[in-house]
Amino acid sequence: MNEFRVWGVEERSYDHMVNFAINEDGSLMMGDCMGFEFCEEGKYIPEKSTGLRDKNGKMIYEGDLLKHSYVSINGKLVENIITVKHSGYTFYHEPQIDHVGLRYHNDKLKIIGNIHDQEVEG
Repeated sequence: MNEFRVWGVEERSYDHMVNFAINEDGSLMMGDCMGFEFCEEGKYIPEKSTGLRDKNGKMIYEGDLLKHSYVSINGKLVENIITVKHSGYTFYHEPQIDHVGLRYHNDKLKIIGNIHDQEVEG
């Protein structure tokens, strides 16, 4: 099952709409048991869940900003900030860092915000 969250551009917040659908062309529809209507283009931005959780157990979505922290072989703390992206059938992150894989390193990843935030957590 695909899980999404929806960013409301005007509201500047996430609307966890239960009753929405995404068409093959990417357009968003909202509705209820009486039927669905097209949403105004650009009013909402759907973001897909990766199905993975960060080290605190929070679901990681497309558009999240993650902090990847680890201790290098020199004993120094290294921290990278990456953005989760989705393309077609796969998730990836930018910048691309060779040793960071979402699936294999999610125990070292912490959600610190998202692409819509003005500020991020520490």
